[in-house]
Amino acid sequence: MNYKRYDIVVIPPKDITEQAIEMSRALERFDSFFVLDDETFHPHISLYHAPFDESALETVIAVVGDIAAATQSFLLQQETYYPDQGVWVGVRYVVDKAILDLHTAVIEATKGYRVIEDDARYKARWADLGPQQRKNIEDCGWPDAFTAYFPHISFTKLKQPKADVLAHLPQHDFSFLADHIGLYELGADGTCAKLVADFRLEKRD
Repeated sequence: MNYKRYDIVVIPPKDITEQAIEMSRALERFDSFFVLDDETFHPHISLYHAPFDESALETVIAVVGDIAAATQSFLLQQETYYPDQGVWVGVRYVVDKAILDLHTAVIEATKGYRVIEDDARYKARWADLGPQQRKNIEDCGWPDAFTAYFPHISFTKLKQPKADVLAHLPQHDFSFLADHIGLYELGADGTCAKLVADFRLEKRD
């Protein structure tokens, strides 16, 4: 079976991308795994991580395009910056109906095409996952789906936790009008490495 791991994402506009890159560069001095640059490592908000076989990719692109055409652009509102488990640093967004509906629509339309992996990655940390995350893995292969979903842009992943890392970041407003989604090949550490297809959402009236 010839498959790769993909991420269906909201692609932020240029100004938000530039702010995310600035944040990522500011964190580089704390020894990070990657620095966003919008060339090799692209800022994004994940909607669904999944492995797809090459034979299914054309169909996946078509159904994601259909969802984009049926979805109005909407406001994504910044919530807070975060360090997650001390190493992931980024910005969270409010989980409102618009982003949750898009997230759910993407999963429901594409999960049937995913490759069912013997996912040893989760077996070692199964005890750390709650019942809902375990159910999500069985349903769609992604623990952070549905009610566990938290839209965010990751600035980077630190090699070692740094308790006061947020104090070193400039303050920006990361809210924006979401009107662009895409399908990327995944790279290391959940990064978006290569854009495969992109779509514009329906414009607001």
